[in-house]
Amino acid sequence: MVDILKEVHYAESKVNIDKINTAQSKKRIENYYSDILASYNYSEDDFYESMDYYYQVPDTLNKIYTKVIEAMSKDQSILRSKLEED
Repeated sequence: MVDILKEVHYAESKVNIDKINTAQSKKRIENYYSDILASYNYSEDDFYESMDYYYQVPDTLNKIYTKVIEAMSKDQSILRSKLEED
């Protein structure tokens, strides 16, 4: 779930950065979600059922998001290192 959420947040950020209109944004994010979930063999129903479950156990959701933030911070550090090399 950590990797899925990380990729979902990256996708949402990309759509927000691109500043496209609302209809295009919605379609684009739906496509990103579909691709991300398919790459993990997750259906949309599986994803939303999982999220509904985790919303009921906030301590667990908090732990998951702590791991998401850690993974994204690691990605950011790797990217910064690569940029500094150039």
